[in-house]
Amino acid sequence: KELEKKEAPLAEEVLEKQSARREILKERRKKAMIAFFASLVPTLAALVLTIVFGAQIFSTPDGKYVTYTIIAGACLLVTLIVLLVLTNKLLNAVRMYNKNERLSSTEEGAELVKIRRSKKLYEQLCR
Repeated sequence: KELEKKEAPLAEEVLEKQSARREILKERRKKAMIAFFASLVPTLAALVLTIVFGAQIFSTPDGKYVTYTIIAGACLLVTLIVLLVLTNKLLNAVRMYNKNERLSSTEEGAELVKIRRSKKLYEQLCR
């Protein structure tokens, strides 16, 4: 009974805070995913252009595809750096969201998990 008295208000507080954080983190994860896919498209386009222009370098004697290949390669480098930064943001957003879903991620949540485990153990021992 003592554990139940501790568990009820703590569970309400922990779950309320977790729910509030969940909405914020869900929105952050959604924005990071949109930004990631928005940067993936230009990166893939620059990669394709670099390959196509690179394959055409020796097709003309004047070397006009060399310039195009260099420009497309520079664009690929810039978009790749942006993609890597946004990938990192996406991974961090997903990691934070997943961590929030575990009760033990905060001190109060860890205390709640401990109380619930103790309660479960006590119930099993009393059978």
